[in-house]
Amino acid sequence: MELDTLNKYMLHPEDYMKETDENYQNQLKKIARDIYDNRFEKPIILLSGPSGSGKTTTAQKIEAYLDSWGVETHTMSMDNWFRSLTEEEKELKKQGLMDLESPNQVDHELLTKHLMQMIRMEEVQLPTFDFLTSSRVKETRPFVRKPGELIIMEGIHTLNPDVISLPKERTWRIYVSVESSYTYEGKTLEGPMIRLIRRMSRDQLHRGRTPEETNMMYDSVQNGEIRYIAPYKGTSDITLDSLMPYELCVYKDVLKELAESDDPRMEEIRWWLSKVEPVDRKYMTEQSLIWEFVSKE
Repeated sequence: MELDTLNKYMLHPEDYMKETDENYQNQLKKIARDIYDNRFEKPIILLSGPSGSGKTTTAQKIEAYLDSWGVETHTMSMDNWFRSLTEEEKELKKQGLMDLESPNQVDHELLTKHLMQMIRMEEVQLPTFDFLTSSRVKETRPFVRKPGELIIMEGIHTLNPDVISLPKERTWRIYVSVESSYTYEGKTLEGPMIRLIRRMSRDQLHRGRTPEETNMMYDSVQNGEIRYIAPYKGTSDITLDSLMPYELCVYKDVLKELAESDDPRMEEIRWWLSKVEPVDRKYMTEQSLIWEFVSKE
């Protein structure tokens, strides 16, 4: 998206934002229809993508379509199958020495076992992971998938065959990321940086974390993506571009207090935000993919 073009569109932000949201919704509706048509053959939907890609919202929207068509759909987070950290690992985590992006954090044998049981419609004891204690809680929840029901398993490692090993003919594999970019004056703002800005916005609004603190984690997150997530993009049945062209304008409004910095990445973000017109979030609805990054609640 060329910024000059974007700024022209944003002279009438409400119309353009509504049109953009509807285009993404239509993509998801088509995907949901394909899933619906094959619901008995492929009851498991594996949805992956890097941090800040919009996986959670995309999964929820696909589930909403399927539910509205009378197909009970259960969205589950792969995070609940993380293994408990040992006391030594917890200490390493405090020191920032744990590779938290590694697929080894997932109890892959248990996850694959549970998914196979769901395919066979057997009872599964669903786990829950407590991020405050970095441990899986003792209590589990019984679950049985009924005939025709669907499971969306969402997480960064769901397409990795070393984490989830299921028959391909029984699954849908979806990869969500920011595939498009912004261009201006010969420069390009690529997907990884756009996703960083998304996380800065979300972390500032909901996690009590400054943009500078989010930026400090960028290298670790990006290295994890390159090593553990991106290599499996090519195994997906469907690749979704989650860029909402107007979103940079919304982040300018959210991150308007972004301070000057000696960090080149922070300065690059300030430069890009300075080239777009801010757009008040009042023009957005909860239907927007980026609502999870910019909502005020």
